[in-house]
Amino acid sequence: MSESDYETTKIDKRSSKVNCRNCQYYYITWIALTPHGCRRHGFESKMMPHLLVKKESNQDCLAFEEKKSRS
Repeated sequence: MSESDYETTKIDKRSSKVNCRNCQYYYITWIALTPHGCRRHGFESKMMPHLLVKKESNQDCLAFEEKKSRS
């Protein structure tokens, strides 16, 4: 893998506007090996779901929907 390939495939947490904790589909599983879950994508993971989606598809999560406020 060349250095330019590495730069395009690495996850940049600062550039992503998606934050799972603000998404209505995110949940905590309470399982030590897979503490984060996404109801929309239907998986549980050790890493935050939006980072896993970014890693696998090389684009931001398209399923993100901001949580509705509790007011």
